[in-house]
Amino acid sequence: GDWSFLLYHSRGLEVSGLCFAFYWDDFLKCCWGADDWRVAVDFLLVWCAALLCFSMLSVFLANCCCELC
Repeated sequence: GDWSFLLYHSRGLEVSGLCFAFYWDDFLKCCWGADDWRVAVDFLLVWCAALLCFSMLSVFLANCCCELC
């Protein structure tokens, strides 16, 4: 497989994960206010879930691509 493609692709997934987390954080601040502890907890949970999801997806896609090579 092409490793440069894999690195580029996983970097793109990391960026989308960060964007997702950033906007979710803004959404939570609108809902509960910035001082609410739930904002911090939910932000961390969503960010971790998004990161895990994206990293699993990138591994899955990488395996598919490598099999095609």
